[in-house]
Amino acid sequence: MNINFGLMPPLSGRQKKAERKKAYTDRAREKLAGWLEREPVAEPA
Repeated sequence: MNINFGLMPPLSGRQKKAERKKAYTDRAREKLAGWLEREPVAEPA
């Protein structure tokens, strides 16, 4: 499944399409890393 960047909160300023997608991806990776630090991942049974 592909991501729909239109579902993401907007970024500040104008950027070229490729730069904008990279910025969305970088922001999502940072947020995911922070979430994984706060929420323990359960080991499979």
